[in-house]
Amino acid sequence: MRQYLGLYQNWSMFAPHPEITSPWPVIPGILRDGTPVDVYNRTEGLPTLNKPQLVHRVSKN
Repeated sequence: MRQYLGLYQNWSMFAPHPEITSPWPVIPGILRDGTPVDVYNRTEGLPTLNKPQLVHRVSKN
């Protein structure tokens, strides 16, 4: 019944087996003039697929 109503929630990120990987947002874009941009970080140039070693230093709090 809960799945039918859309009330089911997945708690796999917590227990009993938490995920050991996490996605890293990479959003490429192209401006009208053809310039590649990294939309997520709001910078010009192609985004990198490399996840930073210390993620908490990249995100603003």
